[in-house]
Amino acid sequence: MNQHLIHEGFNVVSEALELGVITTLCRIWDKTRGTASVTDIMSRLRRNPGVVSDQTAFAQWQADVESFEKSEHLTVLRGLRNVGLAHRNNPNVPDPRSKSNTRRVLCGDACIVLEGTIPIVHRLNSLIVGVTKSTDFQRKQREWEQRAAKFWNALVRR
Repeated sequence: MNQHLIHEGFNVVSEALELGVITTLCRIWDKTRGTASVTDIMSRLRRNPGVVSDQTAFAQWQADVESFEKSEHLTVLRGLRNVGLAHRNNPNVPDPRSKSNTRRVLCGDACIVLEGTIPIVHRLNSLIVGVTKSTDFQRKQREWEQRAAKFWNALVRR
């Protein structure tokens, strides 16, 4: 692949996918009014407690959401999305509008936010009265990892 410069195309696709994940994660955790986000859902559930099946579990879920919202990993991803990606043509150049006392995004931040978001969304499904079927995101993740491993193992053996 490297002899034919195909790797450059893979790098472009890989970076585009990672930026898509970052954008999606930031949207899930958005604080903008009117967006379908975890914070908006939490606010709506607080106003409509009859929709919640277990108030004790909901209280714990809220505490977990509020704690995760303050995580450094989510903060830096938001900074990258809000300033680095949305308002500059070169996200690698420091921007004077960036929040002070925040670090730059590191490799792995998006993965940590994704791994933290999955159980929060999974538990949310079980909190709503009348929602009996929910997706097991952990199982889906394992299935995707197994498919990816089969793909790459087949490719390496050739």
